[in-house]
Amino acid sequence: MTREIDIDLKKLQEICGGDVQKAIDTIKAKELEWPKSPKKPYLKNQHNATDVFEYAKELSNYEKDKKIYDLGLKDVQEYNNKLECVLVEYIQEEAGLNNLPKDKRSKVWNLAWERGHASGFYEVYQNLVDLVDLF
Repeated sequence: MTREIDIDLKKLQEICGGDVQKAIDTIKAKELEWPKSPKKPYLKNQHNATDVFEYAKELSNYEKDKKIYDLGLKDVQEYNNKLECVLVEYIQEEAGLNNLPKDKRSKVWNLAWERGHASGFYEVYQNLVDLVDLF
């Protein structure tokens, strides 16, 4: 089940009016919480038949829970990635990347991303503004 996001570039521009930090906060607030991974059962080293039987039941339940978890994880990843794409589009627009020649955009974006992504989207934005100003 893929969820649709309720925000696009135009709506984000209306909400934030050029404030990149507000856009980042808006998108982060809309992100779904990551599901909690089920705990895998284990069989004790010194076990008896009852322990093995209980372990088999717990393992069966774990496998069912893990399938549900995996589906939920995929759903959250897809949803949050869609939100992130809107944010990236907003950052690129606000920094003026779309005013550069098309053949330069991906190189400039990749350099800004490489320099700043470890510190977050605002740092990427700052690097992008600095690079776009060179043109």
